[in-house]
Amino acid sequence: MLEPTVPATLEAALREAHSLPMLGRHKRRLIQLLASMSVHVARHPSALVEEQLLAINGRLATEDRREDAVRQLMEAARLASARGAGLLSARHRLAAVYALAREGRLDAARARLRELALAAEGRPELADAWHLAAAACGHGDPRSHLEQALEVLHAPTDDHLRYDVLVRLFQIHLEGGDPQRARDMLVAAGEIARASDDGPAAVHVDAMLGNLLVEAALHEEARAVLRRCVEAAEARSDDLTVLSEGTILAALLIMAEQWAELVDLARRLLTAAERRGNWLGIADAAMSWSQGLIGQDDVEGGILVLVRVGSLLQQRGASAAVNLIKARLGELRANLGPETVDALLSPR
Repeated sequence: MLEPTVPATLEAALREAHSLPMLGRHKRRLIQLLASMSVHVARHPSALVEEQLLAINGRLATEDRREDAVRQLMEAARLASARGAGLLSARHRLAAVYALAREGRLDAARARLRELALAAEGRPELADAWHLAAAACGHGDPRSHLEQALEVLHAPTDDHLRYDVLVRLFQIHLEGGDPQRARDMLVAAGEIARASDDGPAAVHVDAMLGNLLVEAALHEEARAVLRRCVEAAEARSDDLTVLSEGTILAALLIMAEQWAELVDLARRLLTAAERRGNWLGIADAAMSWSQGLIGQDDVEGGILVLVRVGSLLQQRGASAAVNLIKARLGELRANLGPETVDALLSPR
């Protein structure tokens, strides 16, 4: 129970806030709750509620890599210490170390971790916070700390932390030459992201997973993952990811001779590149579109796509992109014969 002066509605809102991981729809709900609670606390001050709000806000700021994360967490630690809640104060301080490390302030983070080591290391109540902070600082064996953190992060409220740990373990296993274990980490992270409707997190994981599958020559699986990645990125108007991952997908579709899908994807890539003013991306998308049409025996259509896009790029002064188009037309002329190509080279 909180202080008697704290209304039941605020107490219920705090309980809900403490139950939410900082991912996707849960994070959006948490932000709404924090806004409403902050207004109430401003009218009816409560040191205990203020401490809890500072702690939640500090952890949210940590996830967003905001500079106010450490300040809020340390203030929460001070308030907890003032009321004799030493264990909770230590948790807040360890969270502040984690926030410092995520900001890239490793020297400061390591100094604070050393100060907390005697009080925190080996205490089961602080195991998750200790291992997360230690791994973030590079203290000891980061892989061991992350794996031990994963073992104790079981609550649904820890989903965002599990996601971060899994992504970091992916990098460690990949660099350690264990791509299968790395893949397992990404699959698990993707499941968490999608369960929370966290579009950016899911797209980030699928982009990494798709590239990992390409490197492993698992092209069919890679196509499925990259399709999902591109569709999710499109839904978020994330043109940069659409182009980067869609270009890889286009290459896989060419290898598989999936021409109809290639044409559809190339049109979407062209739109994304146009919105970003990416002339080389436009040229690349046009070449994929052309390849898809030619693969379906529409040679005229394939050549005309290149001619028209090349003319547009010429008008915009995009000489490097125009040169790509010209080079592709030269390849087609050599492969298909001058008599097939030359009649179509004038813009229509």
